[in-house]
Amino acid sequence: MPALADARARWAVNADAIATFLAGANPRWPLADLQALLRTYLKLTYSEANARLTGNWEGDVEAWDAVVAHAGDL
Repeated sequence: MPALADARARWAVNADAIATFLAGANPRWPLADLQALLRTYLKLTYSEANARLTGNWEGDVEAWDAVVAHAGDL
């Protein structure tokens, strides 16, 4: 699925741009930490979307719970 790989790559580039902006706005937010945080969020969101699109409802709920837990770590 080249289109999916391309979309995910562009999604990661966008996350890095957001991390760069936020690190520039607040020097107490290290760029590497923000990049890792946003990349984790992207992986979790992808897992949730994939579970939902494939009808894996238990996986969807588990993935959503992981997204919420990750947000709580912020």
